[in-house]
Amino acid sequence: MSGSKTGFYSQHGEDFLLLQFFASKPTGFYLDVGAFDGVHLSNSFAFEQLGWQGICVEAHPGYFPLCREARPGALCLNVACTADPGVTEVEFFADKSGLFSGLRPGRDDEVRSHYESAWGLDFEGFETIRVPARTLTEILREHGPAETPIDFISVDVEGSELEVLEGLDLEAFRPRVLLIEANNDSAHEAIGDYLGRFGYFEARRLDVNSFFVHRQEDRDRIRQISIDFVAEKSLHPLGEDFTFSGFRERRHRNEIEEYDASLRELKARQRRLQESHDTLVREHGLLAQEHEQLLGHHEELTLRLRRIDRLRQTSQAYFSAYKARQKKLRREPPPSEPGLFQQKFDALLRKLVAGGSFAQNLSGWLEPGRGLTRSLLSLGPLQSFKGVLQADTKWRELAWKYAEQRGLYWQLKSLEQRFWAAWGEGKPRPIPAPARVQEPEATQGVHSARVQALAAARAFPGEIPEAALLEVHQLGRKLRKVLVLRGTPEALQVMTMLQAAGASGLCLDYSAGEEWLGENWASSTLGLAAWLCTRWPTGLHEVDALFVPSGCQEEWSLLQGRLGARMAILTSAAPESLPHAFRNSSPPARDLNGLLMFDPPPAACLDPVLAQMAWTDPPAWPRDVRPAPVPSTLPSGRPWPKITVVTATLNQASFLEETIQSVLAQAYPNLEYLIFDGGSSDGTQAILDKYRARLTHCFSGPDGGQADALNKGLSLGSGDILCWLNSDDRFAPGALLRVAQAFDCYGTDVVVGGCSLFHDRQTRPTRLHHCCLPGGVPCPMPLDKLLDLEGSWQRGDFFYQPEVFWSRAIWQRCGGRLNAGLHYSFDYELWVTMAAQGARVVHIPETLALFRLHEKQKTFGEDLPFLGELRQVNARLRRETHGQKTDA
Repeated sequence: MSGSKTGFYSQHGEDFLLLQFFASKPTGFYLDVGAFDGVHLSNSFAFEQLGWQGICVEAHPGYFPLCREARPGALCLNVACTADPGVTEVEFFADKSGLFSGLRPGRDDEVRSHYESAWGLDFEGFETIRVPARTLTEILREHGPAETPIDFISVDVEGSELEVLEGLDLEAFRPRVLLIEANNDSAHEAIGDYLGRFGYFEARRLDVNSFFVHRQEDRDRIRQISIDFVAEKSLHPLGEDFTFSGFRERRHRNEIEEYDASLRELKARQRRLQESHDTLVREHGLLAQEHEQLLGHHEELTLRLRRIDRLRQTSQAYFSAYKARQKKLRREPPPSEPGLFQQKFDALLRKLVAGGSFAQNLSGWLEPGRGLTRSLLSLGPLQSFKGVLQADTKWRELAWKYAEQRGLYWQLKSLEQRFWAAWGEGKPRPIPAPARVQEPEATQGVHSARVQALAAARAFPGEIPEAALLEVHQLGRKLRKVLVLRGTPEALQVMTMLQAAGASGLCLDYSAGEEWLGENWASSTLGLAAWLCTRWPTGLHEVDALFVPSGCQEEWSLLQGRLGARMAILTSAAPESLPHAFRNSSPPARDLNGLLMFDPPPAACLDPVLAQMAWTDPPAWPRDVRPAPVPSTLPSGRPWPKITVVTATLNQASFLEETIQSVLAQAYPNLEYLIFDGGSSDGTQAILDKYRARLTHCFSGPDGGQADALNKGLSLGSGDILCWLNSDDRFAPGALLRVAQAFDCYGTDVVVGGCSLFHDRQTRPTRLHHCCLPGGVPCPMPLDKLLDLEGSWQRGDFFYQPEVFWSRAIWQRCGGRLNAGLHYSFDYELWVTMAAQGARVVHIPETLALFRLHEKQKTFGEDLPFLGELRQVNARLRRETHGQKTDA
């Protein structure tokens, strides 16, 4: 055929494209339904000129004789094609031109408008006649070739195309190309859905005519053909002088006139908008002045409020100290008369010294409960102590020990200093303070930092006991960075005490004003799950302590399996409200006067992925990374579930090795990894041979496409958890451990996480994606949002494929197979099917996959090559799940 010469007669270049597609076939067979007069606007006339055989079907009684005369090399039939084999005659609506004739013509007003606007002619209406009817199956069985396959079928019957196709047995007759006209989007969608049931998918569309094929290589070839043709015959039956170029010029002139009118309207609108803009600018200037004035008033009021707050805190501190003093005075008996007590004390001291070893007698005297001990620490310098202090230091050691036990260290030290200041001579060797006794604060009483912090903490409406807040202050001296999970009043109390002790930190889920935060403390409006989504690759391991206020049920679930062995957890929650792992922790929690403290955390809550996340250089992953040891069981004590990972590849050797390494470097203890190569010729085999011994299954050979290869792998696998990983993507470090842990903790059907997007071979991600589902909360997969193609799916609210893992149970409920007839959207169809089957999903905050963007991937390109198929699949699924009609 490539050496033959012929003209082109189609409306938009359909025969031009088909001639190039079948350039290697000297002869073939076609079927042209709606052949018109056989020449004008014909998709098959050029093939008859080249010697092809075929059948021309035309129902219009006025144009059938012209067709039979113009097409002597074809079998011409004067029948209408229907879907029902029992119908032998139907009504046919014929117009003068024949272009709108059919079983279901358009409305008269629409046809008349087309006549007048396109050709400047009058429409004379339709004539109703009766014509014979046959199905395409009957025609082909009676007149079709016995051995020769059907190369293409062209159907152009003005709105009845779907009915014609329903009369064709596509299982018995498998034409290589179907060229179908659809004058509106709803008809185009219905035809695409119907043909999709028989494995046909749309390869290309020229104006209103679509090419459908059932082979992947045919679709790729049709898309590559360039359309650039010149018609050699009149393109319209209304006159030889009517040419395609003339019609196009007239249409372009009409369009230019419309554009000019639109431009004039836009310029007028622009002037009006400019006037409105100028008015808004003036109003903005006035509002800016008012805003500056309000800011000044706000700053002044803020300073006044802070002064009032400081006064309030000081007054509360004085009041608390006063109450404590009053309480102490009520507990202690009134002191005896100084003179009488002095005499009794001197007499007792002389008796003790004269009776033997002063230290031996004083050891009993210093026992707890003796009133003289308290009096000793409150007396001034006594001359009778001079000899004892110089000669016997044993009593001093006992006194220091007792003072340390009773919290009186600094009072005893002050007493000694007063002794030696009075005597000025014979000072003994000083006894150092015990190691666990802290230096005194700069000021004492109501002016001490701890008392002022306590007063400030009690200003918040939290209910943490005072003794517990003092324990927090003591604990804060040992902490570096603290994470507070919610900005509740009790959390503000704890943060106040920690800040006073020198600790810094971050408060999540915080909406109060910044003035409530102390120095070195930051806040975030994000909750724990959303905050963890932003922390890659680390998260909770950045802090050395957590405070969990009461009421944080969802946060407790997120803490399980994510804690470090050296992390302390402080909580105000009641013990009965804690998860099982914390209620029965070993070692048990300590009670700090009303607060519970886990230090270290329960063993069942320790992070099994921590060692895997120890790598610090993401560009090194997964190359040159040595897997870290993994615990023998899950944190709950149950065995690790089997995970099946399937990779389908074809000519992606440049990325495949990193993909394999990212799976094997997981060091997951119960992994099943299968790779299916579709017959690559780029070095893939050498890579597979390198890792074949570490793979569960490795197969190379032709397949029916990516979905077919994945079906083979998922059917061979025996894992409890299933997924597939494209040969240009990677798993993130520790991903499989995190997934297994999530299935064990939440018991859901589907687990999704984050996905980092990389451009080609760049080592740093350009974006981190997480779906719109809440973090750490199991919920049903939202069917309505998954079906909302433009408002939710295309906006990126949901999943990137490598971040999704599912259970074998939900896979079997969904049929246990991907749709092998789809090229792009089989994963989307699977997610929607899972949602329709009632699957439950949990979104975990960790990054699970690294998604690569490059020019060789099949979804790459600004023209979004997958969008057409995705819309067809979406429309079908919406009808199947909701029974509603949708526009693609």
